[in-house]
Amino acid sequence: MEVLIGGASSIDTPSTYVRTMEEATRFLLSYGYNPDNPSDARMMHSVIVEALTFIERELMPREWRNGIRPPDEIIVCDDPRWLLVWAAELEDAHRIRRAWACAVLRVMHSIAHIEGSYRYVNVDAARAQIKARFEPFLRHNSAGEVSSFGQDGALVSLVKFDWKSAKSRQSILLKLLHKRANVAETIYDLVGVRLVVSNQADALLLVRMMTDFGIVSYANCIPARARNNMVDVDKFRHELDELRGLLMSDKISPEQFKRRMSNLELPSPEEDVDNPHSAATYRSIQLTGRQLIRGMNPAFQWLQRFDEAADALGHSPAARALTELAAALRGWRGMDREVDMCAFFPFEIQIMDQTSYMQNSQGAAAHGRYKSSQLRAARRRVLGEILNPVP
Repeated sequence: MEVLIGGASSIDTPSTYVRTMEEATRFLLSYGYNPDNPSDARMMHSVIVEALTFIERELMPREWRNGIRPPDEIIVCDDPRWLLVWAAELEDAHRIRRAWACAVLRVMHSIAHIEGSYRYVNVDAARAQIKARFEPFLRHNSAGEVSSFGQDGALVSLVKFDWKSAKSRQSILLKLLHKRANVAETIYDLVGVRLVVSNQADALLLVRMMTDFGIVSYANCIPARARNNMVDVDKFRHELDELRGLLMSDKISPEQFKRRMSNLELPSPEEDVDNPHSAATYRSIQLTGRQLIRGMNPAFQWLQRFDEAADALGHSPAARALTELAAALRGWRGMDREVDMCAFFPFEIQIMDQTSYMQNSQGAAAHGRYKSSQLRAARRRVLGEILNPVP
C-alpha cells in the first residue's frame, strides 16, 4: 500500500513478500519478464552481473577490497527468483543474505528502468537535432569559441558556453538510485546546455530569446522542472520599470539605462530545497523543454539497400529476386515510411550570470561535492543494512 497509493518507492521496501519459487515466477511475469524464456533468462542474468559490478566498483570499492562482499550464493546466482526468495527471509540466521539480496535487487530494478526507457531511443539522434536548433544563433570568435548568442540586432555576449557531456550508464544508474521516484523517465538532462552571461539582465534576456527564436516552446516546457534561485524576477521587474520611467522622462540617457541595467544585481529568491543534493549556495536559472525527434525508419533503410544492391547486380537473376522481395515488403504496413521514430525528448537549459558561475564552481556548490552527495545517498539507500547492520 505504501508503494501503490502512498507514493513510496519500491526500492525503499525493506524486504519482498515472495516466499517460493512459484511466487517469484509470478512476480517476474507481472514485472514483464518470463524466467522460463531463455532470452529473458540470459538478460536477467546479465542484469545481476551488472548490478554486482556496479555495487563493487561504484558504491563500495573500498569495502569490497577489504572483504565486505556478498555471500557466495549471491555472487554465483544466475536466476533472479532466488534473489526474490532470499530477500523475503526474515530469520536472523539469514539476515546478511537477505540484506545483500535486497541490495542487488534495488540496483537491478534501476537497471531494468534504463533498459526499458533508453534501449530503443536514439539519444545521439536526439542530441544532434536539439543542437541543430541552437546552432544558427551561436556566434564564434576568432579562436572558434562561442562568444555570443542571438542574431544581428539582438545579441547577448557569453562568458561561457558548454554542451553537457553524454551521461555514462553508471552516472544514470547512480542518479536513479538516489531519486525518490526511481524511474528512468525522470532523467531529463541526457541532453543539456549551459550558458554563462555577464549579468542578471542578460540572463533574463537570454530566457526571452529562447522562445523568440523558437529554440523552446513554452507549451513544451516542463513546469515541474522550472528552477530559478538566481534572480528575484518580481524585484527585477520593479527595478526595470523604475529605470524605464527615468528613460522615458529623459532623466537618464539610453547609455545610462544600459549601464545601470548591466550593473543591476538583486538577491536571489527564497531558497529552493527541491533537490537535497544541491548546495544551498548553488545559483542558476534552469528550464527543461521537449523537442519532437524524428528518426529514419530502419525497415525503409533496408528497402533502400535492396534497391541499391539490385542496381549494382544489373539484370541478373539475383537482382530480379531482390527487386521482387523489395516490392513485396513495400506492401507491408509501415515499410513505406521514411520517418518512423517520432517522439518527444527532453533537454535541459542552464543559465547563470558570471557571479553565480564563479560561486557554483567552488566551495560547497562545486559539482564534485554534488556527486559525492548523490553517492552517499545511493549507498545509504542500497546498502544501509549492510554498511550499518542492526544488531
